[in-house]
Amino acid sequence: RNREDIARIMFTPDEDGAKFLEQQIGLWDFGGPATAGIIDFMYGLIGILAPVEYLELLEAEIESQRASLRAIVAVGYEQIGHPDGLKAVKKGLRAEDEEEVRPEWVRALGACARGDKSVAKQLIKLAEKDDNARVQINAILALGHVLPQADARDWLADQASRASGERQRAAVLALALGRERSAIDTLMALQSKVKLADTVAAVDAALRVLEGANLFELEDAVRAIDGSDYARPRLYYRPKMELPEPEGGGDFDRGGRGGRGGDDD
Repeated sequence: RNREDIARIMFTPDEDGAKFLEQQIGLWDFGGPATAGIIDFMYGLIGILAPVEYLELLEAEIESQRASLRAIVAVGYEQIGHPDGLKAVKKGLRAEDEEEVRPEWVRALGACARGDKSVAKQLIKLAEKDDNARVQINAILALGHVLPQADARDWLADQASRASGERQRAAVLALALGRERSAIDTLMALQSKVKLADTVAAVDAALRVLEGANLFELEDAVRAIDGSDYARPRLYYRPKMELPEPEGGGDFDRGGRGGRGGDDD
């Protein structure tokens, strides 16, 4: 019921605020399953609102016993998207043994590594060889965060031109997420070639963004292929965004997808 006050604290780049919320979450944690939804909701808000000073709160839960909370934490790292979170995200990805959560960490990996050649190489390998199809698609999307790194740019442009289906759409959308304007000619050439309605819509949305539109033009197309239960409103810069309402006693808003609730490993 004090979510607006908590949100104001969370929005403030002050270490005292981070310490206060750490203490509050610690108290709520004593409630066990009864307060798990509230804790998930709070970590979801960190991803939506908080500055880099709150990354230490996310780091405390990268190996939580609850898969739902680990996923929310990974989404938080992606939305904050700061290199100070890269080490923790790498640890979270290495430790993750839940196949439904690994794609969330993969997206976070790209977001915390803008311009990083080694991360681009790792994501390209995941996109080409990982056994999890969702990991592959989200690795492609994550390369959009790594742009303008040259290897990421060239690989995405090649996939946009030669791949098909969801892989092609993911590459097109990643180029737009990274605002890679050098890809405009490539995407304009695709407009006369692609036939699938979903791919046509993705190319059109990507071109609008590369010509100056807001990133929220891409949100529906990304969510249609990423397989994630979790919305990422901070990524898309909507001009107006209302603070989410806790659901079911505090469940983090999953954007209407129907999430996992308080699932345990």
